[in-house]
Amino acid sequence: MHRLAIDALQPGMVIVRVTQQNGPVTIKKSGLVTSSAMIAGLAEMGVQEVEIDPSQTVEIASVSEVTSPNQKMLARHQQSQQHKDQYNRSMLLPSVNDVGGRFSLVWSNIWRYGIVIIPSLLLGITASQLPTLMSALAGSEPQLTRTETSPENTATAGVQQDADILD
Repeated sequence: MHRLAIDALQPGMVIVRVTQQNGPVTIKKSGLVTSSAMIAGLAEMGVQEVEIDPSQTVEIASVSEVTSPNQKMLARHQQSQQHKDQYNRSMLLPSVNDVGGRFSLVWSNIWRYGIVIIPSLLLGITASQLPTLMSALAGSEPQLTRTETSPENTATAGVQQDADILD
């Protein structure tokens, strides 16, 4: 078993396992590398290093050497399968158009915070006005407690405070 960087991989080599990769999709399959397009696809998906079995390496005929009608049909099917694989990969990964710009990101955050803040403010205002609302529903005016002082009491209170300061 030998470890190879994805750049050193050649068609005809057999991958035993993927040893190093980074990317959104984890590749766990092993098998025969049939074309350079397959190598490019593995590199696009984040594969960096693979382990190969040199004893299983085979010679791959290029598409231009194919002569029989059955081999031509098989080659077209393989190319069609590669296009399907590319399409399926693109369905899993978000495109650049789906990410959105700065304005849409800011607007989505404002929208999310607005959903939380506005009902909270309404709840707070309602809670602060609850005594007034309850008394209005009961049919009476809210009564505020006030202590009224007469002018004589105010004057004697001031004199008493002055006396306390002098002592």
